[in-house]
Amino acid sequence: MSGEKPEHGPGPSTVAGRGGGVPGEDGADGRPAGRAGPVTRWGRLVWGEDALQAVRLRRTLTGAVSYLMFMPAIVATAWFGWLRGGWSTVLVLLAAALAVNAAFFLIIRSGVTRGLKDPSLTAVQIATASVLIVFLLVLLRERMDIFLPLYFTSFFFGVFRLDRGQYMRVGALAVLMFVGFFLYRLAEHGYPLAAVELDGLRLLILLTLLVWMSVMGGYVSRLREINARQRAELGRALAHIRELVVRDELTGAYNRRHLWEILERETSRLERRRRGGATSDLAVAILDIDNFKAINDTYGHLVGDAVLREVAVRLGGEIRRQDWVAHPRDTAEGALVRFGGDEFILVLPETGVEGTRSCLERILNRLAGTPVATEAGPVTLTLSIGAAVWTVGESVSDLLARCDRELYAAKAAGRNRLALAGDPIREGSGPGSGPPSPAVP
Repeated sequence: MSGEKPEHGPGPSTVAGRGGGVPGEDGADGRPAGRAGPVTRWGRLVWGEDALQAVRLRRTLTGAVSYLMFMPAIVATAWFGWLRGGWSTVLVLLAAALAVNAAFFLIIRSGVTRGLKDPSLTAVQIATASVLIVFLLVLLRERMDIFLPLYFTSFFFGVFRLDRGQYMRVGALAVLMFVGFFLYRLAEHGYPLAAVELDGLRLLILLTLLVWMSVMGGYVSRLREINARQRAELGRALAHIRELVVRDELTGAYNRRHLWEILERETSRLERRRRGGATSDLAVAILDIDNFKAINDTYGHLVGDAVLREVAVRLGGEIRRQDWVAHPRDTAEGALVRFGGDEFILVLPETGVEGTRSCLERILNRLAGTPVATEAGPVTLTLSIGAAVWTVGESVSDLLARCDRELYAAKAAGRNRLALAGDPIREGSGPGSGPPSPAVP
């Protein structure tokens, strides 16, 4: 075994990225769920920490800006005397636009809409805008044609959010409100035939355009679903590739390449903590299966492979969850590293001499106490373990070299031993260092 760094290029997290996301719960916009991570206190206050929530809130503000963009035209209608109620109506419409958008912003910001199919409340916002537009048309009377395009501006926001069914329902509501407006005008003034024909034509055009937009909305919705599905499949494929990059194919343990990256990151973290006045420990252990070559020579390589797999399973089950065993995240989940051949490595963060001794003695004794079942019969195993606790300023190479020296000391003392730097060599309670033999003839 050597303490030299493997020449494999950048580590897996460099290649794949540590935050690579897959489509989140708001699949329509294809953005990954997670934290937005705003850099300022005001940013966190306004948008919150959730990236998807921030997207929804920004979309709501975009709608508010669209309301305000039409205010100069409304002011002009009041200036020309076309708007019923004049300037007071302008103020009422402005207050209504601000109040409606503020209400939607606060509702979405509160998080109560997260569990809904449409957490952005897009359909509700479009329906609300349709009500305000009809109210404006009533106030404009004969000049209403100026603001009919407002309908399509509001419906445009639904193209990228609503499916065809939602679009049709919102469109039907808009048409019904326009029909109500038509009947209101008829009851108020009594239409001449020409006016009835003109409003009927307006209604037909409105209906045609809304149906067309509903069809297009459904088409875009299908494209969104396909895109979200492809992104999810790509995310799963990337996750699988990341696993292949950092995993040993035979045992499922993490591989040497990934171990080196973890050790460098963990020692850097400890150095930062030490500079900050905190005390932290890191222990590394090399575990070697005694006389493994004899197992391969006696029973064949298939049995040897089965033994390696079973040892990996047992080691993973014996490690405490807080013992971070070369896992790619900053959480411990009871994994381990196959360093090569019959050698495994454990990385035990926040573990000093006492904790390391306790953990490794437990592994040494329990593995030797239970034979491994194979197709050739039960095979009794022992381990030799060399371990060391990291010291401030020590490089990864030097730390592994110390573990390597302790491992050779354990083997030289008779195998089935634990050699922890600075601690007496301890013998396991298993059958000792004799060659393995099947429990059955």
